Amino acid sequence: MADVLDWLETPDQSITIVLSPGEDDLDRDERFERACQMFPEMKIEMDEAGNIVMTPGNSDDSSFRSGEAFRQLAEWSRKDGTGRAFEATANFNLPDGSKRQPDASWVPKTVLAQEGKAKLKSATKTRHVPVFLIEVTSPSDRLPEQQEKCRKWLRNGVQEALLVHPKTRTVYVFRPSAEMLTIADAIAVKSDVLTGFVLDCAPLWEDLF
Repeated sequence: MADVLDWLETPDQSITIVLSPGEDDLDRDERFERACQMFPEMKIEMDEAGNIVMTPGNSDDSSFRSGEAFRQLAEWSRKDGTGRAFEATANFNLPDGSKRQPDASWVPKTVLAQEGKAKLKSATKTRHVPVFLIEVTSPSDRLPEQQEKCRKWLRNGVQEALLVHPKTRTVYVFRPSAEMLTIADAIAVKSDVLTGFVLDCAPLWEDLF
């Protein structure tokens, strides 16, 4: 594992630990699991090249906004009854080899049933992708990188992704069959994929006090 001591002194941004092919004898799942064990306080993801991406824990401000997005999705999901909503710690093992954790996501129960109960208890054994997800940028995020991350979600099979950018009160909508849609000063965003789900943006723009 690469040396991250310098970064740990000022962990304002995410860090990518680049591991050359053959640098260790671990497969992707083992490498990911070991990183999670070594840095339990960090959000751990893996890019398509097999490199570990570590991000420090959310600030209160970011946690509030991502939590609000999940709350709305979870409430809709409970009423709809055909799938499950997942919060920011749910790990998805994508077809391109990456492992990602969106702030809020939704998967149909039929897809979960195909995985089976045993695989669903593991962070690395499942192979499904969310149908719909929401990403919320934090103050340290670079917007172009987050937009590209949403495009990668689509390339891996996601049908709709919303990128919420609180700094400018803007929501970016990503769908496979269309260009990125920019909604400035967003009030509400209706999903094209989840029948009846509308993201109420007003709570996402609120100050904490």
